[in-house]
Parts: sequence; C-alpha cells; structure tokens
Amino acid sequence: MIVLWTAGLGLLFFPSCTLHLLQNNTNFDSMVVRLMGMFVIGLASFVSLTYSYKLEKLYVWTIYIRLFFLITLVVLFSLYKNLLFGVILSILVLGIVLTVVAYQFQENGTK
Repeated sequence: MIVLWTAGLGLLFFPSCTLHLLQNNTNFDSMVVRLMGMFVIGLASFVSLTYSYKLEKLYVWTIYIRLFFLITLVVLFSLYKNLLFGVILSILVLGIVLTVVAYQFQENGTK
C-alpha cells in the first residue's frame, strides 16, 4: 500500500525523477505520466479503504486486479523491453505475495 502511494505521488509530482528511479528507458510525455500517477493514487485509495474498513470480500478482488496488472505488465515488458515494466512487475509480484500471505493468515485466524 505504501508503495502505491509513493509511486502515485511520485508520478504525479515528480514524473521524470520517478521514471528514472523505476529504470525507464523511454521518453514519456509528463502529462501522461502525471495522469498515470492520478490513477495509481486512485488505486492506492481503494486498497487503503478496503483494508482500513476490513472489507474482506474485496481483499480477493485486490488480488484479482493485481493479477490482471501482472499479465498486462508481462505483455508490455515482452513487447517493449523497457525495464520500467520489469521493475513495476517485480514490485507487483512482491505485493501479490504479501497480500496472499496476509489474506491466508486472516482467513486461518477467523476460522
């Protein structure tokens, strides 16, 4: 969740610096990068609210959405060979693993 907020705010307010940190090797218009930051902040808000309100039924959906992102990033990385997609993919996989582990602990604890 912290990663989503950091990435979203970074893309919105410091687009070129954030892209550099994410190992980007392509030129993107800052307007598009800032727009992407806006959507990442929206996703971060959704995930934050889901966890803070303990909406268990939505936990699984955060995993499904991330799996969709994972598939899309694999395709983008294979098409463009931009390390940006590889770095985001690595962060996403870590997030999926941590979410699945936390979800399993939570499920086992409530039974």
